[in-house]
Formats: sequence, C-alpha cells, structure tokens
Amino acid sequence: MGATSPRDPAWRLCAAFALAGGAALAPALPVAAEGQAAKPLVTSAKELGPAISRCWRPPAGTAGWEVTLRFMLTHTGAVRGKPMITYSKIPGPLDLQKQFIAAAIQAVADCTPLNMAETLSRGFGERLIAIRLQSRAKQTPL
Repeated sequence: MGATSPRDPAWRLCAAFALAGGAALAPALPVAAEGQAAKPLVTSAKELGPAISRCWRPPAGTAGWEVTLRFMLTHTGAVRGKPMITYSKIPGPLDLQKQFIAAAIQAVADCTPLNMAETLSRGFGERLIAIRLQSRAKQTPL
C-alpha cells in the first residue's frame, strides 16, 4: 500500500517535501563537469528510466521500498525544475525515509543531463517523465 492517506506518515513526508519545493533534501541538479566519463547514449524513451536508475543508490535497510519521481527533461537531457514525488512506499523510520527520498533525488542529479541521441532529442522537446525507483535486497553470488 502506498502513501495515499493524509494520516500516513509517508504521505505527510512527501507532502511536506513537495510544499517545501524539495529544498530541504533536494540537491542542486548540476550540469556534468568537464572531464567526466561519458554517459551511455539514450536512444529511446524506454531507456530514460534505466539511464536514471543506474545512478540509484538506496540506503541499506530499505529493501522493498519504492518512490516515483516526476520531472521535466529538456531536449538536451537536462532536468528543468525540481523532481516531484508522485508515489511512495516507504514504511520505515522517518530518518530512513528522508535518506531514501534524498537518494532518489540524488540519482536524478547524478545522471543528468542524459546523453540523448539526436533522433530522440529532436522529437523530445520538453517532456514530463515519471520514473519508479525500487530498492531491492542485494543478491549474493552463489
């Protein structure tokens, strides 16, 4: 069950985060510095979520938690505005919830601007996208 009720602490956290404009937890969304390693080429809309997910580093102890972020991407692959939380399933302690949300927003900051193929960026314009980030239990090698 997601954070759908105003009585749910996760709902209140998301609402407070949204009302604050994300300023308390959201890092600035920087432009990639010169000399950084090249980011993989994103050639289709289906690759947008996985491109952001590769930067996702959820905190320990959050297996099974998830959050959906909505934000606008420009034709250059940069974020316009601040990511907005549209859904969350974060049933743990408040401090861990804050870390989880901050890690999700940090994933967007770390992976943008995306390296979008010209064919994708040409028809992209400014688009609103939503991605779901899920924390899974770490797999141990056999």
